[in-house]
Amino acid sequence: MGKREKNLENEMKTQKMKTQIEFMLLSCGILQFAAAEYDQSGRVSRVFEARKAVDRPEDFGALEGWLKHKNAHGCNIWVRPKSYSHPAIMLDDLTPSFAEKIAKKYKSIAIQTSADSAQAWIICNRALSREERQEIARALCGICGSDPGAVSEPRWGRLAGFRQKKPGKAGFLTRVIAVSSENAQFFDHAPYLLAVKNFNPSPRPSGAGVVRGKSAIDFSRKEFGFAYHALRKGWSDEAIARAIEENISKTGRRKSRHYIERTIVAAKTALSINY
Repeated sequence: MGKREKNLENEMKTQKMKTQIEFMLLSCGILQFAAAEYDQSGRVSRVFEARKAVDRPEDFGALEGWLKHKNAHGCNIWVRPKSYSHPAIMLDDLTPSFAEKIAKKYKSIAIQTSADSAQAWIICNRALSREERQEIARALCGICGSDPGAVSEPRWGRLAGFRQKKPGKAGFLTRVIAVSSENAQFFDHAPYLLAVKNFNPSPRPSGAGVVRGKSAIDFSRKEFGFAYHALRKGWSDEAIARAIEENISKTGRRKSRHYIERTIVAAKTALSINY
């Protein structure tokens, strides 16, 4: 690679970093950075957290040299919001095309991490606790096809402008592939959070003993899944509501009409992401 080409590549890397950092600072406030070392199997063996957090784009320069050094010596470079409460949900292991689709619809940024994988930071309409973000991410995994094992909070994501160092994927330049427009809508997290909070296994019959070795059935998620697929088939809201009401009766539960309405709203919101 000639000097001119190398300078152009460095400018491109800097621009990718700047785009992601500015978006995340504006959305989440203070950011943390880290360098992750991998073993030969591709598992993280050690994480080096930067001693300084960043709350302004111009402050990143103090860390950039250290991060570049770590990346050159085999580490992936990570970023995340520092605050306990913030509005960003990170989804991992998406297809690049799906991550781009999210950025076209909601306030978000899509980061491609390898030839066939991407991450998305989706900005919700209010700050959320770690527990809330984790539950929303878990609910979205089944809809978006993201990694269900990557929902623990606080989440690290990849920083654009650095080379992939994970064994088997090494060499790929992490890049921003889509950023939402300034007037993009915030993601309405409420239906997903309500679906989790409304989870209520069917009550144990009076006087019954404890049954060991069996887990409770998550009826809320099953009914959400039914509503989602029924909407795709063209069912009306009334028909879906009747079917869910019948299932509630059959399983011996008590649910308000608002529960059914919220389940259908959540399914419609999920469907809108895919179409």
